[in-house]
Amino acid sequence: TIASDIDDIWDYTGDYAYVEQLNITWENTEPSYSPVDKDGITWCNDGDLTQTYTHEYSETYTDSYTMSVSSTFTSSIEISTEESIGFVKETEDLTMTMSMTESESETTTESSTWSNTETVNVA
Repeated sequence: TIASDIDDIWDYTGDYAYVEQLNITWENTEPSYSPVDKDGITWCNDGDLTQTYTHEYSETYTDSYTMSVSSTFTSSIEISTEESIGFVKETEDLTMTMSMTESESETTTESSTWSNTETVNVA
């Protein structure tokens, strides 16, 4: 017996049933199968004994992460001179502004691929 997923592909008369799916022909004089809403079938293959079916499946997963970096530094100095009635008045204003902004940038990408191949030989 072998389990296989079967949709609406039955062709039967009386006690005899025949189904062809995935390049494999299944035939039996007394088939046993699951209800319509199920995806399995138990089957005894009375047909060609040399049939083969190969199923291949692959899946790829990719994950990306991004981070950015920047920095800023600013400074300023002011000096002023004033003259009034013969007197010189000198002033010096020192203004210093510092600001620093930091962020980083980095991109990481991870990728993985999974694949599976199954071959069923019906005998």
